Amino acid sequence: MRALHLKPKIGSSDRYSETRVIILTPNFYLVAKHIGDQAYSYVFFGQAGSLDHALASESLSSQVTGVVEWHINADEPRVLDYNTEFKSAGQVADLYSSDPYRASDHDPILIELKLQSSLKGDFNDNGRYDLGDFLNLVFNLHCSKAHCEKYDLNSDGKVNFKDIKQWHRLYRNYLKD
Repeated sequence: MRALHLKPKIGSSDRYSETRVIILTPNFYLVAKHIGDQAYSYVFFGQAGSLDHALASESLSSQVTGVVEWHINADEPRVLDYNTEFKSAGQVADLYSSDPYRASDHDPILIELKLQSSLKGDFNDNGRYDLGDFLNLVFNLHCSKAHCEKYDLNSDGKVNFKDIKQWHRLYRNYLKD
């Protein structure tokens, strides 16, 4: 484990006071894990660094499929930045754009997730029980291949009508909550 000095929030962290130490494993710190030591999210007087962080719990970290810094702001020359001081009205009008570029002096971090449902029997991973889950189970009745293990809801080594009965119990309990 390594200690990182971070603000107790996720997002822009450009205030240098009131920091506290948070102990994180590399899996929690997504930028270091997926991008590495060359990551940066701002440039100030020619010095690049990271003030923006992406953190994830252990269970969420395992569902992250990609992390990238979207370099749309930090590398822009000062004349194109989002500040309007020291710019004429003509420059503000000519240089302004409503797209995401120059929206900040920091670059956003984009995170791609492939979320898995924690509901046993939610076969289409949408976070709820529905007709699609039921049909998936019915279509895989009597399946004995390795990919069919998830349909064996009662863990008896077979996909059969007992699993449909178990799915129905799960579904009824889900509706009660």
